[in-house]
Amino acid sequence: MKCKLYSCSLTAVACAMLLTTTTSCESLFASMGYVKADNLCELCAQRIGHGHMNNAVLIAEHPRTGVVQQTTQSNIDKSYMQELLNMDYTIHQYLPEEPKPMVWIDDTILETPAELKPLLAQTSQAGGVRYMPQGVSMRNSENAVYFYYQTDAANHPEPLRLRMQYYADDPLHFDRMEFRINGFTYGYKPSGTKTGKDGTRFYWENCDDALTAADKDLVYALAHADWVELRLKGAGGMDHVKMLTKDQIQAFYNTLQLYRLQGGTL
Repeated sequence: MKCKLYSCSLTAVACAMLLTTTTSCESLFASMGYVKADNLCELCAQRIGHGHMNNAVLIAEHPRTGVVQQTTQSNIDKSYMQELLNMDYTIHQYLPEEPKPMVWIDDTILETPAELKPLLAQTSQAGGVRYMPQGVSMRNSENAVYFYYQTDAANHPEPLRLRMQYYADDPLHFDRMEFRINGFTYGYKPSGTKTGKDGTRFYWENCDDALTAADKDLVYALAHADWVELRLKGAGGMDHVKMLTKDQIQAFYNTLQLYRLQGGTL
């Protein structure tokens, strides 16, 4: 099989002669004064390197038909340009999911009762046990908000409860609680509020309600929050605002998880 390959700059007349003549490529180039290079690839590289990319012509004789074919750099460029034009340049924009308020999830509890019980205060109460966060009490002279629950004589949990204790030198007469949790608002209306006075200067108010299925989203959000702002809605448009601490949020979590592990449900 014989194939002759040359690279050079050709005039229009020379190209026409190549396409119509039956004279061999080698004799034609010889008659034009060109000398056959021993290394045609090297010759092509040299001409391309000297800025003749657009004028480079490849001439090849078909081994069976003898038809001479030429491929110019412009043809290659057009093919490459077409390939670029056919590519998909669509820009896919991926936006982060917008934050959403937390809702109740029956997730897996990673802790064990043995790990959680030391974190809660336990006192005997009416044949059962009352579980409350460590460091809080039900004294009216303390400000606090927390979950707690009691077990019956058979050690079965009674309803989970939310207790709010307000103590200050001005009465508030709050009748609603508004929790802003991770930027979303959860409302809660106590069934009733008890009030009283401590001496001549201080006032106390508290509420203590059993939580139900209607409160599940609030319960879950309080126990899994990054931050919580509590707003007690008082009479006459007066509000008492307090940011809960990390320890208070953790106490919500510990109490809820132990309550669930002992069989408690909302």
